[in-house]
Amino acid sequence: MNDLLRPYIVLFIVVYLDDILVYSKIKQDRIHHLRQVFSTLKEHKLDGKLEKCKFFVPRVVFLGYEVSCDGI
Repeated sequence: MNDLLRPYIVLFIVVYLDDILVYSKIKQDRIHHLRQVFSTLKEHKLDGKLEKCKFFVPRVVFLGYEVSCDGI
């Protein structure tokens, strides 16, 4: 995953093994970022598990930490 998504790491995603966290402050940016990530995964014939996906939530638990727009 790191090699595949390297162009986006630190810009708008964090990757840990098979977990991908997409972040941005502006909703339209996030939609664009999600499309870029999904397009990259599709190019490499990879799928996501819908039951693991959460979209447009104000906070999420990632690697045991609660992450929000206020920080960790």
